[in-house]
Amino acid sequence: MYRIVALCLAASSVLGSLTMPAPALAQNGQEIETVALTEDSASRALDALPDVYAVARSYKDRVPRESSDSPLSGVANFGLYRMAKADLDGAAGSHGFSDYTEWLQHITSLFQAHAFAQSAGAMAAAAPAMRAAMEKLQKDPNIPEAQKQAMLAQLSQMAGVNSATSEGGPSEQNQEIARRLAERIDAVTKAMRESR
Repeated sequence: MYRIVALCLAASSVLGSLTMPAPALAQNGQEIETVALTEDSASRALDALPDVYAVARSYKDRVPRESSDSPLSGVANFGLYRMAKADLDGAAGSHGFSDYTEWLQHITSLFQAHAFAQSAGAMAAAAPAMRAAMEKLQKDPNIPEAQKQAMLAQLSQMAGVNSATSEGGPSEQNQEIARRLAERIDAVTKAMRESR
């Protein structure tokens, strides 16, 4: 399941690697903002997953692996960025989301709540240790500030600590929705894994 979401997140990197900013996406250590789910938004996000995944896969090998100083590569990347963004926005939009970013926030929130609900609170138990590690990292003078911020953002995302969570876990509402959709989440991700 997480490899599928990782590929969708890779689509975010596709956008970022094409020299254009992609707001609220996991680029350069920024975390994806989670949102309060409704049964409808979570269901639509899950329904959109195969479509977004297909678009992400279609761009996987089209992104240049190396940067180029050629001005023409910048123009080509801009064109590819616009195409990828339009295709990702279209895939998400066909399921009622304003764009790919909004869909990504919903699917991330759903999978985070699903993982948390499945762990029966293991993430909550680990939250104090995660916070202590983050505090220690924050105070470490030997780590460059940019690297420190990237690491803190990653740890924060792993711990589930952001605006839509409290005490290190997704909201109870998001967890309840994830529990109700658990069989569908597992079925969709299994079908996608098998289709590769």
